[in-house]
Order: sequence, then structure tokens, then C-alpha cells
Amino acid sequence: MCKNMVPDPETGELEQQGVNALIVTPDMEGVEVFENNRAKTGIRGTWQARFRFNDVRVPAENVLHEEGKGLKVALSCLNYGRCTLSAGVTGAAKAARDQGIKWAQTRYQFERPLADFELVQQKIARMSAVTYAMDAMLYMMTGMLDRGETDIMVETAITKAFCSEFGWKVIDEAMQIMGGEGYMTEHELERSWRDNRIHSIVEGSNEVMQSFIFAYGGKQLAEKMVSIQEALLWDFDESIGDNLSRILTAATTPAVLKKALPMGAQLFLGLKPSAPELRSVHAALQEQADTLTSLIQKHSHYFKLVSKWEREDVVKHQAQQARVANNAICLFALASSLSKMDDQLRSGEYGPEFERDRAAVEYLFDWFERKIHQNFGEMRENADESMREAAEAARAHNDTLSSEDFYVHEGSPLGRDAGKEPPTEHIPQFDGDGQDPREVDRAPGETYELDVEDVAEEMAEPTERGNGASEEPSPASDPERS
Repeated sequence: MCKNMVPDPETGELEQQGVNALIVTPDMEGVEVFENNRAKTGIRGTWQARFRFNDVRVPAENVLHEEGKGLKVALSCLNYGRCTLSAGVTGAAKAARDQGIKWAQTRYQFERPLADFELVQQKIARMSAVTYAMDAMLYMMTGMLDRGETDIMVETAITKAFCSEFGWKVIDEAMQIMGGEGYMTEHELERSWRDNRIHSIVEGSNEVMQSFIFAYGGKQLAEKMVSIQEALLWDFDESIGDNLSRILTAATTPAVLKKALPMGAQLFLGLKPSAPELRSVHAALQEQADTLTSLIQKHSHYFKLVSKWEREDVVKHQAQQARVANNAICLFALASSLSKMDDQLRSGEYGPEFERDRAAVEYLFDWFERKIHQNFGEMRENADESMREAAEAARAHNDTLSSEDFYVHEGSPLGRDAGKEPPTEHIPQFDGDGQDPREVDRAPGETYELDVEDVAEEMAEPTERGNGASEEPSPASDPERS
């Protein structure tokens, strides 16, 4: 991605008009690969390189989509990426769920299977409930993509945040059930545990997703509340006459009153908006449908109350944003699960798997209803102020510690060499002196500053080992790749 700089027709000065999406390959002049592999905790089937751009010139034919329209490409990639990420972790979570339950059924303690103990039963129930919700949300989300719906950024963010968080929790709970055996590599669960931890970090960290869901999901409500405030509330930057004139005019304007009166009744009289209506729900799910509509009604009400309580501070008080966003995420999970179970009932499904799903949905509604109400309570009364003070004190203490004893991001204002140097000697590297390994097979001269013949010669030479023996490198036996 790069800024799309276009000359102003009048002044000739360059001005940004959107961003461009570009195809840049490692063999382009100016692309410097200065570290061709980094060791990762998981997802070791891929190699992670580090590179810099030094005056890279990209040909016009390498522009994706249209000039200045690169953001559309990026957002489209994000929507699909968040769905594929969610699909991967959903599959891993389902496998971990089944493995964890099988272990709990067959591992005995005190002459009883682990599954007989209630704390293990809680884990089993939660694994079943959230994997059902993950699958339902993903099905709902991919349906939106297949129908060509475009404004789905909030929904993909919700799906990604839910699946990445709860999917990894399912895997973690399965490992807890398996105990020390789950930590052993031969049971494969530990690889899933390592591989899936990253999903709450990539494709937009879940903390960023929470703020995005709050801000973008509540954009229309915020605009409505701001317009009412600008029309009817006193502005201390205006004169008395201007304030009175503006307020009196707005107070006699039907369009303003139509928006302001219901909003005022909710904010100052405690009246709630009307609950949405769910039609054509299977009769067996009416209780869950009523629960969902009631929770949506309360969610809408509390969203407005948080905006009233926090006012301008809501922009920086991310703990409150997260509570609102988490409730929205839970509501989407409930709505998707209700839709999926409705379809299963109408399709006449039956058998042990269906009964498992049916019980999982009932528990999901009971569990998430309590989670949502807990968030409602914490929106009103919470420990956010003391949290901020504790964080500030911890930061002040940390400033007294020498940065030389800690790892510091190379982009820090303290400078590239501010922290201690991470050891990298143990990390296996590609052959090719930092270049893309695919370039090794190219003819000499086709790869920028890479003599293929020299590289091939080096690859043919035996590698010296620490014990004095020499042997050919064998990527297939590399433990870092497993």
C-alpha cells in the first residue's frame, strides 16, 4: 500500500488522493530482505521474512484495481481474511472439543471418568456451546459474502473477534482437560494450541476490533445524538442570543422534535426503545427468541446511556467501548445460533449430534444472557478509574527500569538500538543470502544482486556442525518446521 499523490492542477503541489494497492515482489530493485526467516511460536509451516523498501519503483501495471482505490482492495481482503481465519480456528476448535470430551470420558480419576466432575462438565458444555456459535456465525457471515453484500465490516469484525477468542479458549480448555499429556507433542493438541493463539492478534487485534465495532457499529446513533445536541443544548462558545435563537428554532421544528423527544425520554426518563420483532421462528425456540429481542432492546438503551454518562470521554474510554462491543458480539452469536437451530429443526434433524446442538444452544442463551447483564451492570458501576490509576503507577515504575534490560520495538522513539538485542543465532535461515528462495532456480542475472551459481555452490557444500561432523542440510528434519 502507498499514498496516491497527485499534483494539484492549480498549484502543482502534490496532494494525497486515496491510497494505492501494489504488487511488489522480492526481486524488485530496492527491496531489501535483511532477515529471511524468524522463529515463531506456531504456524511454522510458513516462513516470516523482514524487509525494507529503499526507493522501490513499481511499474504502473502492478497497481491493483484503480489508482487511489487501494483502500477498497484492502477492506475486501480484510473481510475475506477475517472469514478464512475464523473458518480455520473453528475447525481447530471443533477437533479440540471432540478430543477433549473423548479424553474426559476415558481418563479415570478416583474410579470415575473426568467427565463426571462438574467443573469438567462446565468445560464440556462451554466448548459445545461456543463451537456451535462459531459455526453459526461463520455460516451467516459467508452467506453475506456470497450474496455480494458490501457493508459487512462490522459483521466480519464481530465474527473474527468471537471465533479467535473463543476458538483458542476451546483449545486451551481441551488441553486443560488432557492435563500434562495435552502438553506433549505426540498428541498434536499442543500444535493446535500454538498455531491458533495468533488469531486474536492478526487481521486486526481483538482490542482494535472492539473499538471498531463500537465506533463503526454505533456511527448512525452517534450522528443522531450529535445532531440533537448541536440543535438543542447550550453552547458556551456562542453568545446568549445565538444560543436562544438556535434552541427556540430547533424546539419548534418537527423534524428535530421527532428525533429529540424519544431520545430524551430514554436518556432522562428511563424509557426503553421498543423491542424488535422476530417473525417465523420455530415454536420450540420461542423462549430463546424472546430472550434475544429483550437483550437487543436493553443493548440499544444502554448504548445510549453510556454515551450520556461518558459524553466526549467515550472516545478514549476503551473499557466502556469494549463492554458495549462485547455485548454486540454476544448478540450476534445468539442471533446466528438461533437461525441455525431454527433451520435444523425445520429440516427435521435428529440423533445424538442434534441433541448435543440443541442443548448447546439452550446453554449458550442462558450463559450469554448472564454475561450481557453483567456488562450492563459494569457500564454503570465499574473499576475503570482505579484501573487507570494502577496502570499509570505501573507505567511510572517501568520508566525507572533501564531499557537496555528489555526488548524495545525498533520503531520506538527511543531509537532502533534502545533495547537489548534479541538472539537470532538459533533461527534457521533460507539459503540465498536474504533473497526469496524461489529465485535460486532462476537463470543468473534475473535476480537482483544474487549470483545463482555461487548460491548453488554453497548449497552443495556440507554444513559444519558444532560436534565437528558434517552433514547435508535437511529441511524436512528441521524441528522448527513442525
